[in-house]
Amino acid sequence: GSDPPGRGQTHGATLAVGAPAEQSAASGVNDESGAADNSLPQAGAAYLFARGEQGWSQTAYVKPSRAIFLDGVGAGFGGTLSLAGNGRTLVVCAASAALTSPSAGVFPLRVGLCDVYARSDGDFWPIARLSAPNADEWDGFGESVSLSADGTRLAVGASQEDSSADRVDAHDLARLRLVAVQVRLGDS
Repeated sequence: GSDPPGRGQTHGATLAVGAPAEQSAASGVNDESGAADNSLPQAGAAYLFARGEQGWSQTAYVKPSRAIFLDGVGAGFGGTLSLAGNGRTLVVCAASAALTSPSAGVFPLRVGLCDVYARSDGDFWPIARLSAPNADEWDGFGESVSLSADGTRLAVGASQEDSSADRVDAHDLARLRLVAVQVRLGDS
């Protein structure tokens, strides 16, 4: 959709809203156990709402299932998100997420990531974690994101990606300033 990043997207009877400054220590989908613990600055979250006869009601509370923090500060999970037009696939990104890079040993780099969720039996479940295959620190993978209406194609932006590639090859599509990742999410 054309909604500003981190603000929300509505498709039919489902609304997804990003909250990148949310601070709870919860993890995964609908985990209320850490929701009262607000010790993780800028951890971020996404909220899903459904429209019914009585108006809008919250149906899901989405947090990353694995830590994406560096030095006790979160990555703003939910800063960008996209909900497929059919309401069955959700992508939630954190453009400054810290991941461990094999080429950098055990040192975490803020490279960005996107978590992909699929709706099954009314609930959203994590199905994939995406990051750029040639990630460098501060690439910003996930600064923009857009899912196709049927949830089978995904484009992810990385505005700070700075490799010297001047063309796209079959081995590493992520070497451009705009990272375009196409994923087949099955029967989404």
